[in-house]
Amino acid sequence: MLDFDAYAVGSEAGQPSNSDVYAFRFNPLRVYRITKDKRVSTMSAKEGQIVVAAADDQVDQLGRVLPDGSIAPVDGLGRPHAFNPELLPDGTVRFEDNNGGGANDSRYLQWDPRTGRQTVLAQAPTTDYIGFGAGPEGRFYHVFEDASDDRGIKILGGDRDRAYPLPAGAGFTAWGTEFIAVGLRKETGASVIPAVGTLLLDPDTGKTIRIDDWSPIAWSPDGTKLFVQRTGTAAGAPSELGVLEAADPQAVRSVGTIPYLEIYGGSWVRGEPTA
Repeated sequence: MLDFDAYAVGSEAGQPSNSDVYAFRFNPLRVYRITKDKRVSTMSAKEGQIVVAAADDQVDQLGRVLPDGSIAPVDGLGRPHAFNPELLPDGTVRFEDNNGGGANDSRYLQWDPRTGRQTVLAQAPTTDYIGFGAGPEGRFYHVFEDASDDRGIKILGGDRDRAYPLPAGAGFTAWGTEFIAVGLRKETGASVIPAVGTLLLDPDTGKTIRIDDWSPIAWSPDGTKLFVQRTGTAAGAPSELGVLEAADPQAVRSVGTIPYLEIYGGSWVRGEPTA
C-alpha cells in the first residue's frame, strides 16, 4: 500500500534522465524512492493512489504506480500518450495530450471513471503550448510562449479571461487557494536547469511575489502552504526542505534536510512537516 505524506518527481545527483517518484514521511522527515529508472516526467497523488506520465519508448504515457514501484494501466483508461496528470479525490483524472488535430491539437482532458467519458476542458495551438492546469471555481490556466519566445500565463474562466507575463525560466505551476506557484529555473542549456526560486502569482490582479532560492514542490491539501526545496551548490550537498505560508511568503520555515535530490514537482497528501 502506498501510504505516505507527500510524493514528488525527482532525480539524484548526476542522473537527470532517470527521474523517478519519491515519497516523503513527515515527523521525522524521511524520503524513499518508489519507482526505479522509470523516467517519470510528472505525477499527481491522493492517499493510496499515484498517477504518472512516464516515458515508454521515448513517449510519455499515463499509468498508475503500484506498491512495488511498477507502472500499470489506469483501470478503465489504460496508458494513453499524455502529459501532466492531475488526480482528483473521486478518481477523476485530468491530463494533457496533443491528439486534437488541426490548429488546436494540444488539449486538456478530463476522464471520469464512473462513466468512462473523456471531456475536453481546454485546448490551444501547439505552436504556443506549454501546459494547462486547473484552479478553483472551474477556472484554468494555460502557460504559453509567443512568437518572440516570451512566456506568459492565461487565466481562463471566472468573470473574464486574463493574461500575465512570466519571466524566462518559468516552469512548474500549481494553483493554491490564493496564489499560483511558479517554479523559476536558470536557463543554462543544461539537461537539468537549476532551480532558483518561486514566483507567487495572484490570478486576479497579476501581482507577484518572488521568493529566491526556494523552489516549489506542492501545495498543502488546503492550498494555503507550499512545500518547497532549496538545493546546495556544493557537490553532494544535502537538499533542504521547507514550508512557505501564503499569508507570510517570505518567512520560509525549514523542516529538515534529505540527501541531494533535484525535485521537479509533486503532491502533498496529508499532514504537516515540522522542524
